Parts: sequence; C-alpha cells; structure tokens
Amino acid sequence: MARALSLLYPIAVFEDRYSGVYSGGGWIAVAECDTEEANHRNRFWVAFDGTHGDDMEAATFGGLIPLFKWIAVGNSPEHAIANLMEKNKVLTEDEDEDDLDDLIAVVDESKDESAEGK
Repeated sequence: MARALSLLYPIAVFEDRYSGVYSGGGWIAVAECDTEEANHRNRFWVAFDGTHGDDMEAATFGGLIPLFKWIAVGNSPEHAIANLMEKNKVLTEDEDEDDLDDLIAVVDESKDESAEGK
C-alpha cells in the first residue's frame, strides 16, 4: 500500500560528514524528523550520533540505515528524498511536488557547526 508523501513530513536532509563512506550516500533524508524513536528525536540522532559521530558511530549508523523506513541516502538531497519516497512506497501523483521544497529542511554540516560555536 502506498503512503501519501505528506505522511513523511517533516523531512530533514543532512549532508553526510563522511561523504557516504559509511552510509552509502553523501546526503541523508530523514522522514518524520520530529518523531521520537528510542527516546531520541530522529533528526538529532542522525545529526549528532549518526553521520556526524566518530568513525565507529558512523559505521554503526550506516549499517542501520537499511533497517529503518524513515531514513534513506542519496548522492544529492533530491536523490535521498527520492530514495526515501521509494523506500516508503510513496505515490507522487497525489502530491504537489512544489510543496516538497517548502517542507524540506536542508541542514549542512557547516551551518550546524557555526550555530553550535556561537
């Protein structure tokens, strides 16, 4: 059964600190990024314990990606989102793709680091 794209919102897209060495893609899309899983918000777990962790954390994280429907990787932000949609069997005919741009938060490593340093 296909899900509506809006059920994946909000979607956050992160640039992989290790350029996909462990995750398999340079960008990581996180569906329902405000959802709590194991007492961690998905987006924070990805940002701080996953792709932006040390080598061991990043390797463990990369191995877990195939197990979760709420996370996918790609070679660009758009590719990561497309893979997320495919992983969740999303039909796009029922959705306005222009709305997707309004609801995606693209977070790159440099913005996070500069915000933390201030």
